Amino acid sequence: HGSTDQLILLKVLMNRGFKKEEVFPRLPELTASMIRFAESNKHMAGEGLQLLDGVKETLLALQERDDVVTGLVTGNLEPIAWLKMEALGIKD
Repeated sequence: HGSTDQLILLKVLMNRGFKKEEVFPRLPELTASMIRFAESNKHMAGEGLQLLDGVKETLLALQERDDVVTGLVTGNLEPIAWLKMEALGIKD
């Protein structure tokens, strides 16, 4: 919690003995692999997630307003974030 997917990936690999200098150049390849995995396992995207009470209703109410723009701020890689939002029923 409170970290980006890329930073978590870096920390996990460093914990497994890889050096930062080895990981950084390969981050695009590694994150692309994470996205492919998430897309091929999207049926699991919502596992461990819980939509808090009132969130869906609040988003729907805000969507009706002309003076409000909603956005998503997350540490997830964007395609993975959208898979999670879809799994929670709040993608649109």
